[in-house]
Amino acid sequence: MKMENPPFNRIKVHNYRHGNWASQEEWVVPEHFLEIFLNDQSLVQIACLGRHLDELAVGFLYTEGYVEQFADIKDMMVDTSQWWVKVYTHRPVPTLPSKTVLASSGARFNSEEIPPHPNFTPSVGLSPERVFNLVEEMVLRARVHEVTGGTHSAALANESGILCLREDIGRHNCLDMLAGYGLMNGLDVSDKWVLRTGRVSTEIIKKVARMGVRMVISLSVPTMSAIELARQWGITLIGRVRNGEMIIY
Repeated sequence: MKMENPPFNRIKVHNYRHGNWASQEEWVVPEHFLEIFLNDQSLVQIACLGRHLDELAVGFLYTEGYVEQFADIKDMMVDTSQWWVKVYTHRPVPTLPSKTVLASSGARFNSEEIPPHPNFTPSVGLSPERVFNLVEEMVLRARVHEVTGGTHSAALANESGILCLREDIGRHNCLDMLAGYGLMNGLDVSDKWVLRTGRVSTEIIKKVARMGVRMVISLSVPTMSAIELARQWGITLIGRVRNGEMIIY
């Protein structure tokens, strides 16, 4: 499979299959640590694949409550040689040292509850056939995962199909990239849906609610806390979508 500037490397491995050993080459995804600075203060380090860094930074700042809109950002610089993004806002933004964490594969910890988007409303209906078609489209378009098997995927979709798909080694990162994509392109996502390949945790529900998205569809399953939070905030949560079956929680 040919890809322009693939974000992964090919290495030699030994494969054991059905009692036989063989040498072969395997595609492997990298792991970069992106440091995000907010007004020259180091805010967080995020383990990531290394793509769409501007969207990742903007989306993280939005879903974690540091900015309310893209217009809050005065300037942004990205350095892929030293792996940092520096964001400057028009107004000072309070930050706490306790929020400066090392994020492993996109996992982050925030002691504050992020309330839902102010325009948050109950979700709209979606037929089972459309759910299956959208999930199939997401899987087929996840090219890095097709080659390496080492990434999570998330997509923003509507009735017309998938509008934006992002892949990363961190399941949280994919969602932050979608949030960043929406903000940077002035996209109203309140009538869109989020598709995911990974487990749905409370952190995922909080970020989705912050975005204003009203429906989450996943190949995997949610946690009990995520289900309770989704019900509390009126988010339609669909999981275990595969082989013509799905569960609406």
